[in-house]
Amino acid sequence: MANYQIFISYRRQGGFETANLIAEKLRNAGYSVFLDIESLREGLFNEQLLNVIEGCKDFILVLPEKGLERCANEEDWVRREIEHALKQNKNIIPVFIQGFEFPEKMPNGLEELINYQGVNYVSNEYFNAFQDRLKGFLKAKRRNYWRRYRKVAVGLLMLLTIVSSIIGYQRYQDQKLFERVCSREVVLMGHEFVRMHVALEQATEVKEEWEHYVRLLTSTSLQDTSNLRSEFRMFIKHKLKQLPRENSNLVLSVEAASVMTRHSIKTEEITVFYSSLCPSYYNEVRDYMELLLAYVKLPFVSETVLRNLELSYQSLSLSQKCNYIGYLGFLSTLPDVVYGDDFHKMRIELGALKDIPFDLSISEYEIQQESALKDIENLVLDMGKNLREEKLEVEGMMHTLNRNRKDFDKLVLSKEIVRINEKKLAVDEKRIELAEKHMALDEAYQRLLVKCTFSDEEDQGMMWGKILRLITNTRNTVKIRQEAKEQYELNHQEAIRTGVDPSAITEVTYPVSLDEIFTDIYSRLDLFVQFNQDSDPNVNTYVSTVKNYLNYLRKGKQMEYGILVIGTKDDEVHPVLKVGDIVLERKGEPVRCTDDYIKLKEAPQPNTLKVLRYTAEGKKAIFTKLIPETKILVGFADLAEIDL
Repeated sequence: MANYQIFISYRRQGGFETANLIAEKLRNAGYSVFLDIESLREGLFNEQLLNVIEGCKDFILVLPEKGLERCANEEDWVRREIEHALKQNKNIIPVFIQGFEFPEKMPNGLEELINYQGVNYVSNEYFNAFQDRLKGFLKAKRRNYWRRYRKVAVGLLMLLTIVSSIIGYQRYQDQKLFERVCSREVVLMGHEFVRMHVALEQATEVKEEWEHYVRLLTSTSLQDTSNLRSEFRMFIKHKLKQLPRENSNLVLSVEAASVMTRHSIKTEEITVFYSSLCPSYYNEVRDYMELLLAYVKLPFVSETVLRNLELSYQSLSLSQKCNYIGYLGFLSTLPDVVYGDDFHKMRIELGALKDIPFDLSISEYEIQQESALKDIENLVLDMGKNLREEKLEVEGMMHTLNRNRKDFDKLVLSKEIVRINEKKLAVDEKRIELAEKHMALDEAYQRLLVKCTFSDEEDQGMMWGKILRLITNTRNTVKIRQEAKEQYELNHQEAIRTGVDPSAITEVTYPVSLDEIFTDIYSRLDLFVQFNQDSDPNVNTYVSTVKNYLNYLRKGKQMEYGILVIGTKDDEVHPVLKVGDIVLERKGEPVRCTDDYIKLKEAPQPNTLKVLRYTAEGKKAIFTKLIPETKILVGFADLAEIDL
């Protein structure tokens, strides 16, 4: 191994870039520098590193933030290098990167390091001043190549030849390093696709078992369905436990990113793949299985439910295909060496995806990916249509339940009292029918809860849309139950008036109480605040208003229209409105949604607003004010769906 004057030791995390820059500048200045490569601390080479330290005059130690924490481990290589330099009495020059501090308790054997005078490194902007100060601590001298070769032109030619050879060799080595890095990252990403394919296979097995379950459910007597449902739930829970988990340790290393960027490769796609696409896909598979767990509670399975599950499964397959096409497109920008044996072994395990060609151009892959994205877009539209159909099913069931309940009350209150005993059996049958419909409504509500679940990966508008769907469903439920209660009171009084036993008039009971329904909305509002409070400083204020709004709705006292003030542009102070206000009317006309507010701008009447504002104690205050001319833009959110 060649003799070096200066040895540079560093910690890869936080110190590599600074160490590499120091080495480059010192070499350009004529110093003989050895830069410790962390990945080479293996085998026989590790002992040779210590020999290099012995031959050097200066030992430069780059210390980033928390750079000595791992030195508590006796096997840590930075610690071994420092110990050897201390033992050999080398000229140790610490370089303190901004943020570094010596630990309160130094690792055993390194206590003397505190006594060495070092150089502070702030940023590249002041590097020349830093370099001059660093050179002042060096014992090594710059080599004078000119004296060696100035006597003969042949020597100069040899030097040029050597330099050219070194540059060529370095380029060759750099190219080989680039190919190794690319091959490694391609294989790691490929292994993740294999894991995602395993997750899809688990979902496929669950789908096939679901189809078998539905066939049995439609051909089995009612008393046998409990065991059937229990077995299917156990099967899904078992598959959920077998699902591969996202590998949070997979990230693109700093060295690999540096090498690929140097060769004009965009590494953002790899970062997004590990940080977003992989976790998102595993969550999609898990959500699909948990949706089946919710549907297994249904007393029967409608065509709408079957269609919804089929579309959800198709979404999983299309998502994986779209991701894989993007992966092949990225590979087309890399050297051909990445299509090695490991790549082809990985493709064999990908099922139908292995039939997608891997030798197309980047533009051809972009066309394929656009086609796959179009298929996903159409699928989303179908899922939205199916969701609306399921909503209509729920509303139809609620209408039928209300109508049957009124028919039942009329039957009980019939003036033909002498026939009451004869019709008792028919009344009991209707009660059973009502109980079954209540169960169906409960199941429909549970499906609605599943569809209105959201995560921190969704945008704020989509989260609010799901909360709005629940608020609308709750408003309708409160209204129907209030009407049912009023009808029960009338029926009860009529029974007393006509001499009918009032105990025969029973009040309707519901599987899901209003308290439970409102608790579900409050919990989603709390999640909405949690997911958006960093990006939306007003979210706590206007969500508090929504909770007050719902408290009054719970008591049957809330108006059914109004839009919520969620902020102003650049947080300017509006002359009348505040965050959390609810605008009820504009220019004397009701405001049911944001579109109403905008349309009323052109109305000829004075620009007055009727506003609902809650006090700190949750009490209502309603006022009407004339809005002066202002250019301050106000942001609103609807409190009711447009088709309410």
